[in-house]
This record gives sequence, structure tokens and C-alpha cells, in this order.
Amino acid sequence: MLAGSEYWQGLRDTEARIDDVSERTAYGEALERIERRRGDASIRLTAWHGDFAPWNLGHRGGRLQLWDWERFATGVPAGLDRIHYVLHTSTRADGFSDHVVDTALASPYTRHPACPPEEQDLVAVLYLASLTARYLIGTQGAQGEVLRPTTRTVLDALTRHSRRLTAPAPKGATR
Repeated sequence: MLAGSEYWQGLRDTEARIDDVSERTAYGEALERIERRRGDASIRLTAWHGDFAPWNLGHRGGRLQLWDWERFATGVPAGLDRIHYVLHTSTRADGFSDHVVDTALASPYTRHPACPPEEQDLVAVLYLASLTARYLIGTQGAQGEVLRPTTRTVLDALTRHSRRLTAPAPKGATR
């Protein structure tokens, strides 16, 4: 169950570490919406690289190489690396804007084959919650100022997408 997972508790713990009151409130409200609508969801937890993107990949001597493992984590929803790859490839090419983020998240390439179709939107929102947590904590203080516009865009995306998240249909019902 999502709400009882260590992953979810980690997101909740991050909320308390956010210094800016308005950002902490917006982040907390998004987590509340997710928990209220899908907290009882059964999600597949796995590991992720945490920064899986073309600039952290190479091919040498017939072998794929992957580096920069400092964001590696276990116990996270399956599919986060896939979404990260698509989102960051898109934003690097086209800029970090609401439109680019929303378009990337709607891409069929973000859909994880091991994740049931009815859980795909939840995984995307959980990715946004994870990324937002990273940015909100990482941009605190003067050194993080350069990423403030990106942080705002990601927090706004989390707010939008958590509002669109619907509760699952009762078993046997169709939408």
C-alpha cells in the first residue's frame, strides 16, 4: 500500500524539511491529495538510478555504461527512471516549462510495461513528488538560487497533476 510504504514516508519527511512556508504548504497539499485519492494503491516498488538520462550513459567496448549513481535508491515505484529519462531529455531540448513537462508526462514512452494501465498516472504523479522533493530541498539557500525557476515549474506540475489524479474505479466498474 502506497501510504504505508517507506517511500511515501520519505516524501512526507521531506515536507517538514522545506523552509519556505508557501512551498511547504503547496507540496503538503499535493501529498494530501495523492494520499486521499490513491493512498491505498498497491504499487510495485523497485530501485532506480535517480538520474537516468543520456548524459549519464555511454557505450564502450560493446558494453553499456551507466554512471553518476549518487541518486540511486531502492523501494521506489517502478517506472521512475523511465519518466526521468523522457522528462529530462525533453526539457534539455525544449526548456523547463509547464508545456514541456506536461507533454513529456503524456508521452507513451513514460509508460512502464510492468505497471498496470490504471496506475500509470499515479506513477507519474509520484515521480513529480520525488523530483519536487529533490528540488525543494536542493534549492534552499543561496547556492540553489539558479534552480529556483525549475523548482517552481516542477512544484506547479505536481500541483496540477495531483489535482487531476482520480480515485480508482470500484472493482468491476468501468469508467
